[in-house]
Amino acid sequence: MFMSTKHKIWSAFCAALLTLAVACFGSIPAVADNPDPTKTSAAEAGPKAFEENLKRVAVADAEASANLEKFHALTPEQQGQIEQVVSDGTAGKELQEALTGSNPEQAGALSKITVDNGVENESTGEKEDATTDRRSSYSVKQEIFGITITKLSQSFIYQVQGGSVVATKSCTASSVNFNLAVALSEDTSHWTQNSHGVCETTWHGNIFFKGFGVRLDKIQHLEVDARGFYSGWLVNA
Repeated sequence: MFMSTKHKIWSAFCAALLTLAVACFGSIPAVADNPDPTKTSAAEAGPKAFEENLKRVAVADAEASANLEKFHALTPEQQGQIEQVVSDGTAGKELQEALTGSNPEQAGALSKITVDNGVENESTGEKEDATTDRRSSYSVKQEIFGITITKLSQSFIYQVQGGSVVATKSCTASSVNFNLAVALSEDTSHWTQNSHGVCETTWHGNIFFKGFGVRLDKIQHLEVDARGFYSGWLVNA
């Protein structure tokens, strides 16, 4: 009986001591914290996050492979600059600020903005007055030291008869984005306007810039006539 009572007292004392320890110091985790690396922000991803991301994507992507080869040809200082402006969000911020109006580059920005467009016939051997399917493309690319950071592209299929665009069939948008600090999505629409065709994309994005989230909303506009590319621009939504 005495031993049983003594055991109960000792158990109660230990329980009280444990309660006090938890109250003072908090609960003790069963295992050490090990955050999911896929949820790590660009700023916490390490000094070579851009290069490591290129290596990962390059395994199955030719454009990433070519980009990685050009990256390795840069000087260590240039590579370090790219890693820095991508990781702290500066490159994303330049993308947000620079692509406005017909002259997208801004003085002092590390990024260079290039545009590309083209047209090709989807149908061949048609008579002169027949309806012909054509495809036009338009892309805007952000580069630093010749390395692609982000590219926004459109592919537009439409029908031409005589000297007019008579119908639009599809407007497809795609992005090549090697910037871990930028996440993108898009909506597209297409229509005829007078004798022209219009393919329009609204880009929605979030930029992680120096610890804060910044919105990126752009409208990319491709207009064609019977000859092909007529005009294109990318502006703030």
